[in-house]
Amino acid sequence: MRFESPSWMLAAYRGCVKRHEHGAAERRDPVVGRAHRPVLLADITALIDAASGTNSSSHEEVAHATAMAVVSAGVAQPSDSAKSLITLADVVGLDTLAALWSDAEPVSLPGALWSLYLLREWCQSQPDAVCRLWRAGAPRAAVDAVIAGCVADADEQDVRRTVDDILAGICESDAALALDRASAFYRVIAEGRRERTADDTVCWLDMDSRPPDLRHLADRNDATAANLAAAARLWRMGTLA
Repeated sequence: MRFESPSWMLAAYRGCVKRHEHGAAERRDPVVGRAHRPVLLADITALIDAASGTNSSSHEEVAHATAMAVVSAGVAQPSDSAKSLITLADVVGLDTLAALWSDAEPVSLPGALWSLYLLREWCQSQPDAVCRLWRAGAPRAAVDAVIAGCVADADEQDVRRTVDDILAGICESDAALALDRASAFYRVIAEGRRERTADDTVCWLDMDSRPPDLRHLADRNDATAANLAAAARLWRMGTLA
């Protein structure tokens, strides 16, 4: 199916692709040197909806273009964009963002954004589970807890507020710092999973009711943390795309 959209949307989309193809050597971050007008964050949902109609051969290009459009809009209008950036998944649907970004390279702009929105969705839908893991992991990863910016005995409101603040940091402050904070958050969660596994000393007579081993999930969280940290380094170098 061909990409069909209003003229402003197609221009914005092509502008994002052009900036992506222009090369990292001539820009310090994904929004430097815009030749087109900034994409309004209010337009992003339409841009993403339109992008879902592109053919599969351009999927990688669409992933990078939409990710760059989101960040460009946020940086261009930081005072107005934070809330819209935070709630983007609520508006367009997490499934839509997953279709665009979940298959992207982990150390890339769309890959990093996907990890952030996935974390926010988890904190919104299962804040009690996040709190349990955070409280278990914070004492084991005290430095990471400080970097993430959440208190050790966090409640549900604390974890939600922290992750929202991390997402807002993409447009309000230093995006590299936001990625580092998200990386630290994932590391604390990983340690929480390991702590819960270590504390599971109950002899379960019914093996079907035994809680799952959380160590493999901890390893996945650590891998996500490492990818986000790498993305932060690339952002500082001006080469994250």
